[in-house]
Amino acid sequence: MEKREAERSPFSQLDHVTIAVKDIERAVQFYSSLGMGPFVPPARHDFANVTLRGKPLTSKVITREAWIGPVFLQLVQQTEGESLQFSDGKEPARVSPLLRSF
Repeated sequence: MEKREAERSPFSQLDHVTIAVKDIERAVQFYSSLGMGPFVPPARHDFANVTLRGKPLTSKVITREAWIGPVFLQLVQQTEGESLQFSDGKEPARVSPLLRSF
């Protein structure tokens, strides 16, 4: 791809990517093996009284984050409650089959 084409790409201004995973430590190992990272220590987040599509939602997640050049990568594992990342509570929404193993 020529430089001009790359500058017009919708990904040329990519800021961050969030990936929903089932096992955050396995995901960190996988992405680290591809040369991504270092990842920051795990952070836990509790979301209470959040409204999603007009319904109350309570959720707990663990995140691990890293910079890949100018792009911020965030891995998210659902630990309790309902999820914004999972379409049916079991399988990640709109992710490739490669990621479903985590």
